[in-house]
Amino acid sequence: MLEAFGMDEKANLPASLGFAGGIGRTQDVCGALTGGIIAIGMDSGRKLEKFDDAWARSSRLSRKLYREFEKAFGSATCVNLVGPILTDKEIMEVWREHGLLKSHCYKYCEWVVSTLVEWDEKGEGDTEATGKAKG
Repeated sequence: MLEAFGMDEKANLPASLGFAGGIGRTQDVCGALTGGIIAIGMDSGRKLEKFDDAWARSSRLSRKLYREFEKAFGSATCVNLVGPILTDKEIMEVWREHGLLKSHCYKYCEWVVSTLVEWDEKGEGDTEATGKAKG
């Protein structure tokens, strides 16, 4: 996602590491989805100087991404997407044994990135001449 939006991986990726596994492997909100929301906030901050405008744009697009993710996959919760809550050691063993990272998590990451790139190409959420966020 950082690469798709031309953002510095070394400066930004570490900030999102705790979201993997549904926030610290609690299997709550999908890490791919929260990563997308981080990217929306970063992109909004780059495009809009005024905090209120960036916040409005970020909130609107984050809400839209969340709702479209739920619609596409039936849930935004990791446990519903990949299976029951497991301990850290068990998660890694199951993920390796069953290839869940590739069969599930990569799919969600790819969907989030392609959705955000598509929105960016369409100008979704771009600002109007007044500097206020659309919609």
